[in-house]
Amino acid sequence: MKKVIIFFVLILMSSIGYSQNRFEIKTLPITILNQDSKLSVSGKTNSSITIHNQFAATKESRKKKIIDFKSITISTPISITEVEGVKKMSFNISDINNDPQHYKYAVLDEKNKTQYTTDLYWGIEIKFKTKLSNEINYVRWVFNNDAWKTVNGYGQVFAGAKKSFKQSGYTYPNGHYDLGWKELSWNLPEKMYINFTKNRLGGSHFFVGFDSYDVDGLHIEDVVQNVISIELLVGPGAKLCVYDLKIETETQYAKFADTIDKGDAEMKSGNYMQAANYYSQAIDKGYKNYDIYMKRANAYFACEFLNNAIDDYTTAIFYEKKAEAFLMRGKAKLLKSDMSGIEDLKKGGPEGIAIAKEIEADKPSMPSSHGGTQYKASGSGFVLSQDGIIVTNYHVVEGMKSIDIFVNQNENTRKYKAKVLISDKTNDISLLKIEDSSFTGFKTLPYSINTKTLDVGTKVFALGYPMSDVLGEEIKLTDGLISSKTGYQGDIVTYQISAPIQPGSSGGPLFDQSGNIVGITNAGIPEAENVGYAIKASYLKNLIDVAPDTIILPTHNYISGLSFTEKVKRLTPYVVLIKVY
Repeated sequence: MKKVIIFFVLILMSSIGYSQNRFEIKTLPITILNQDSKLSVSGKTNSSITIHNQFAATKESRKKKIIDFKSITISTPISITEVEGVKKMSFNISDINNDPQHYKYAVLDEKNKTQYTTDLYWGIEIKFKTKLSNEINYVRWVFNNDAWKTVNGYGQVFAGAKKSFKQSGYTYPNGHYDLGWKELSWNLPEKMYINFTKNRLGGSHFFVGFDSYDVDGLHIEDVVQNVISIELLVGPGAKLCVYDLKIETETQYAKFADTIDKGDAEMKSGNYMQAANYYSQAIDKGYKNYDIYMKRANAYFACEFLNNAIDDYTTAIFYEKKAEAFLMRGKAKLLKSDMSGIEDLKKGGPEGIAIAKEIEADKPSMPSSHGGTQYKASGSGFVLSQDGIIVTNYHVVEGMKSIDIFVNQNENTRKYKAKVLISDKTNDISLLKIEDSSFTGFKTLPYSINTKTLDVGTKVFALGYPMSDVLGEEIKLTDGLISSKTGYQGDIVTYQISAPIQPGSSGGPLFDQSGNIVGITNAGIPEAENVGYAIKASYLKNLIDVAPDTIILPTHNYISGLSFTEKVKRLTPYVVLIKVY
């Protein structure tokens, strides 16, 4: 009983979740592309830069009432230029000379003499292109921090500052625009961001905004091809610190998230094969990492496609050697009677180590080998012809070098060597042929093969050798009904049956109540009671037709009139245990 409990734990696959983020945020280095020679740059680090315009406006600029900006251009990340996959870009701005304790700031005039200014300006200009035209579009925000003073009965006292901004620019096909100056009721902005969104045409448009609600943003509806540059404009006396340039981009996961989410939903609903199909779609389109292979492996594990599960757990381990992958691969191997799974369990964290210790403690009494042969997996099968043709599932013998057939005759078990005669990988059927000098043939088969499709509600029963290393090598029986003429997700190859199919039963025969073979048991769902699948006998007939040896299907049933228990006794010698290595 202890061994059964251990392996029952192995069958019950815990629901393993893998959290994925659709977006990732990276802090990027601030790189200067172009800089006015009169603009002072200091405090340059990987993530921040301080810029200061120490020069007064020229006479010509003052005469024309032009703000004498000095500019610096910072690079936009390449992914911003390409736009694809970008969600958001942002950076912080600190207006250092926005200091209420001062109302004038020193600047140098054309003769290098010190003057003072109270009227500070700085701005940001973004250049970009859209699909509508090759013309360069731009938008500019200019901010004004105008300190002022007042006089009261006690003399001159600093009273505050007037803060305002205006937006102007050029967009195709609307042309130039200038929205004029607007007063700010609160502080100047301290953060700028550009949000990119997808449109129906598959391109991107963006919204440029600030952390200040008073500042009008810009929403570009056209398909944005690239952001050319971000230019900082620094007026006389202004001093800015720009820092924390960040970009938020789609992760690789985001491109496949909808497909993977569908797979996750199918897993939660118990539709494991459909879940595996969705995960396969993501993998086939290039999404390959630890998480996705673990997801698909767990789906395969749940529907008893253990070879596939082991392959995917192995691939997951290639990406990241995590304990859970070793744990699950160890479980899958042991369910195939591959005792190398114990070594995986030992790498599978506390749970795996505990299971491995219990298995090793019980190991001497476990029938895991015959005559010193260490088997990797086991399954069931049935006799198709007196000269030693055996039917089983393809996945039972897939990739194995040696096949042993164990036949229960008169309560004595005989072992014969066999080889694969022909396989139908698509429909998971293999025909084996016993090739052993000690084999003298089977007696007349007591059953026939019924290739007609059964009606829903037909009573059926299955014989096989589930979990033979644990439950022993005595034949086991389960019975039920044809629940559906189609299998998982409408698969026309299989029946859905209410007879439970446990690991190790795969490849065994499914009988109707008369003792005719109507299918080949194929898979069960560990977490769902009374749900199994069986391949219809008609697909076995198709494989027989193209086999290299002539095989004549048994057509006469000699046991239909017997009691049910007597039927089982007569059928037992023709249901075989298959072990492979």
